[in-house]
Amino acid sequence: MTNTNPVAGTQNIYLEQKSINRFRLYSFSQENSAVNLSIRAFDTNYSVTGLCNRPESEHTLDSSKVLATSCNLQLLWEPTDYIGNNSPNGCPTSSGGKVISSVTVFENGIDSLDEIFGANGNLLFGTPIEFRRVDSIPEPSFTLGILAIGFWGISKTILRKHKQKSTVS
Repeated sequence: MTNTNPVAGTQNIYLEQKSINRFRLYSFSQENSAVNLSIRAFDTNYSVTGLCNRPESEHTLDSSKVLATSCNLQLLWEPTDYIGNNSPNGCPTSSGGKVISSVTVFENGIDSLDEIFGANGNLLFGTPIEFRRVDSIPEPSFTLGILAIGFWGISKTILRKHKQKSTVS
C-alpha cells in the first residue's frame, strides 16, 4: 500500500474476482478471540485489473484510491476457520437496500456469500464468491491439448456435414 500510514495489527489482502470484475481490499485486525474484517472497494477511475498477474514489484495499491466506506463484520474462530456475518443489519446500498455478507476464511482461500436485498427488504439475488490463492498459472497439459484438437476436429466435421446437407436440400 502506498500513501498510507500503516495501522499496527492490520493486514490487507487484495482480492480479484475476474468473472464479474470485482476488486476488493480486505483489511483484517486482531481483537481478543476474533478478527475484525473491513471490505472496501476502489475508486472507479482507479484500474487494478490484472494486479495479480503483474510482476511482484508492481503489487502495490494506492491507498488514496480505496473508498472510505466499508462493509464490516467480525470473524470468530471455529475449529479450523474464521467464520462471520453481518446479519441482520448488513451494509447499506446506494439504492436504499442492504447487503448481508457471510464470510469463511481458511488456510488457502476465502468463501463469501453476499445477499443483496432491495429497499423493500426482499432478497434480489445472492452472489457466492470463492477467492483462492494463485501461486502460478498452470501450464496446459498434453492431455488437454489432445482433447482440444479432438474437439476442433469434431466441430469441423459437423460443420462440413451441416454445410453439405444445406447444399443438397
